[in-house]
Amino acid sequence: MGFRQNETCVSLVSIMCSSAMSHRPPPAQSVGQVKDGSGAVLANASVKLTLVANGTTRDTKTNDSGDFSAQLSTGEYTIPSRSRLC
Repeated sequence: MGFRQNETCVSLVSIMCSSAMSHRPPPAQSVGQVKDGSGAVLANASVKLTLVANGTTRDTKTNDSGDFSAQLSTGEYTIPSRSRLC
């Protein structure tokens, strides 16, 4: 019977830890592709994502296919669009 009491105690601790961890919002992922005005993808382009709520930024770059992805906290983000004539 003493073994059973220990097993129950361990189970309750595990459930409480899982419950506490589930209250954090899950991370979000932003994915996209950067193209120029003609529709050509832009490799190695800088992408800045800004969390609207507090202005926190996340910087990333596109790959050879113009694709980017960034792991983010949950929230509303802005991704500015820039054009530079050469």
